[in-house]
Amino acid sequence: MPCLEITMPATSKSIREELVQRLTTAFVTATSFEKDIFSICFLEYQEGQAAVGGRLCHGNDDRPLLHLNLYCPRLTRSKKQLLVRLLTEAFVVAVQQRHWEPVIHINEHPYDNVGVGGQLLSDAYPECAARKFYYELSEA
Repeated sequence: MPCLEITMPATSKSIREELVQRLTTAFVTATSFEKDIFSICFLEYQEGQAAVGGRLCHGNDDRPLLHLNLYCPRLTRSKKQLLVRLLTEAFVVAVQQRHWEPVIHINEHPYDNVGVGGQLLSDAYPECAARKFYYELSEA
C-alpha cells in the first residue's frame, strides 16, 4: 500500500485538501496504481521547529524544510522520473509558493516487506505473491 508522508510547515486545511487532490492525481498518473490504495500523512511543524542549512525555518519567506517520503512497491526508473516531476509540480501549485520545492525520497519495497491485516502483503493478495521479489512494472 503506497503511502506518502509530507513534512512541511503548518498550513491551512484548504491547502492540505488541495495537496491531497493534486498529489493523489500525480501519483496515480505516474504509477497507474488505483487511488484507493494510496494514503497521505501530514507531519506539520510550527515556526522554529525545523531547520535547513543550520538555520531555523521562519514563515513563508524562507525556504522551509519540505520533505516527501514515499513508501511504495518498486517502480521503473522512467516511472520514478515522471513521479518526481509530477509530485513536485503538484506540491508547488497547491501551496502557491514557487520556492517551495520538496525533497522527495522514494522508499521502494517488495511485497514480502509489507504487513497488512497480520499477514505479509504477498500472502494476503495472490496477485502480489505472483510477482517477483523485486520486479519492474511495465512502462505503459
